[in-house]
Amino acid sequence: MIQLRTPLNEDKEKDGALIDVYAVYWINGKLYFYGLIKDYGLSAFDVDEVKVVDSAMSGEFIFEDGVFFKPLIAEGLLDDLIEGDLESYRRFIEILKEREKRREREREREREDRSRFLLSLKIPA
Repeated sequence: MIQLRTPLNEDKEKDGALIDVYAVYWINGKLYFYGLIKDYGLSAFDVDEVKVVDSAMSGEFIFEDGVFFKPLIAEGLLDDLIEGDLESYRRFIEILKEREKRREREREREREDRSRFLLSLKIPA
């Protein structure tokens, strides 16, 4: 996940916080990010006004006039999250939690598979 560090200043959204990015887009050749603001939704960040802490993109992203986290488009949440719609924010958080639970189940299965494999390598006495 791309992460940004906002500069320190009086603005609530730009207080040195670490921001997870869910969209990257360009306007007139200038790069912008949509980052998730707690209890609000998505807020736009100008690349020149933030520090990119982690530039790796992971997860399901699609290209549609920018690069967007797939559920933003598939669930029709993008515009409402930009406008700070509370219901859309709650739905998006629910989606993120569901995906995290699914990833944790996958990691657990991988650990179990590794354990079974290692046990299968035991040489009988």
